[in-house]
Amino acid sequence: MVVRSPKSEQLNRRGRLLGLSGENPNSPADFTSQVLLVIAAIPPGEVLSYGQVAMLAGRSGAGRAVGRILARSHGLPWWRVVTAGGRLVPGMEIDQARRLVEEGIPALPASGPQPQVRPRWSGESARARD
Repeated sequence: MVVRSPKSEQLNRRGRLLGLSGENPNSPADFTSQVLLVIAAIPPGEVLSYGQVAMLAGRSGAGRAVGRILARSHGLPWWRVVTAGGRLVPGMEIDQARRLVEEGIPALPASGPQPQVRPRWSGESARARD
């Protein structure tokens, strides 16, 4: 039995509004293409967690798979994706924080050795807000 929270239902609705089909999220090729579409759709100044990207792409709980897909992809705004806790990409923290700050997202001082960012994009299209 799959239990969906109101937040997951909200993200799924927004994924459909973004034009994500989610027809067969169990197909690796379909899931990969959906992940790429979600990441490409994150507007400047917004951030999603790996888990939120997975949920919008139709496979809740597949945040690690999103990380693997993103690591092999080029030309996407990778810096707009962080862990659920806000941790930046290990080894890329300085570059990611710089890019986020340039887009108006403050990189918060962390209790540990690296900055953190709160995932905050609701999945709403940038056009719908204007």
